[in-house]
Amino acid sequence: MRKQRTLHQRKAHEAKESVEDVYEKAKEKTAEKAQDGKECAQESLNKVKHTVKEAKDLGKTISSGVVHNITEKSEEVTENVVEKTKESTKHASNRVITFLNHAKRYISDEVTALMGVVGLMGFGIAYGMCVWVTFISSYVLARVLPRQQFGVVQSKIYPVYFTAMAYSIGLALLGHLLAHNRRLLTSRAEMFQAYNLLASILMVLVNLLYLEPSATKAMFESMKIEKEEGRGREIPTAGFSEARHEQPATHATGSGTATTMPRAEETTPSPAQENCEKEEMGSRMSTTSERLKTLNSYSSFLNILTLMALTWHLVYLSQRLHLPVAC
Repeated sequence: MRKQRTLHQRKAHEAKESVEDVYEKAKEKTAEKAQDGKECAQESLNKVKHTVKEAKDLGKTISSGVVHNITEKSEEVTENVVEKTKESTKHASNRVITFLNHAKRYISDEVTALMGVVGLMGFGIAYGMCVWVTFISSYVLARVLPRQQFGVVQSKIYPVYFTAMAYSIGLALLGHLLAHNRRLLTSRAEMFQAYNLLASILMVLVNLLYLEPSATKAMFESMKIEKEEGRGREIPTAGFSEARHEQPATHATGSGTATTMPRAEETTPSPAQENCEKEEMGSRMSTTSERLKTLNSYSSFLNILTLMALTWHLVYLSQRLHLPVAC
């Protein structure tokens, strides 16, 4: 019995040990499997994380590539639009500039032709007036009018004459400058003619503003002295005529002879007083006459110089008739 009990105890002990071994092995296997599962799960998690990271990187790469491509495309489109706009603007501006150049050339040609006509018209008027007044009008008036009437008529004609001359020559100068503006700096002939017309205007203005008013004033002073003296002695008037008209104040008597009428005076002056007055009046008359002669000489001289300058311009215009059209 004791042996059986001992045998049973051994078997129980062995069974217990076997169970413990099996339990330990199972526990070890379970721990190993759990460890393997944990490692597998960790590895799977790492793979998932790596995959997610790669996906994120790929997404970033794709998005950056797309953004870059879109940016490049937009830049290319913008550059193309800007270039096309620049080309269109340049083309349009070239067309506008071409049109303006043609219009400017056409207008310039038309203005040049018009100014040539204007300058020629002004010169013709000035030259015709100068020749008429200098050589024809003054001599005709001096022959048909009494001296005092001739002086009064000339005093009315000359201001109008010199004013018209100044405007006409100014018109000729303006036409010359605008018609030949391209050649003024390169052609001496064009420049000399501009100075020639300018000098003509200055001479006419000197006559208009100084010499003619002074001569007219001296002429009327001389007439006043003659009226006070009671005699019609001739004095040079306009500087153009040498004709003298002696017109003493006369009265026909009953016997048919003409006698000079004395001035009506209330009291008869003494001979000494008469001589003094005559000497004073003669001195005033002589001074006024000399001043009038001097002014008339200067005025005539400037008028002749003006005519010579206009004749020089006439010669210049006649020479231009033989030049080619391109000039």
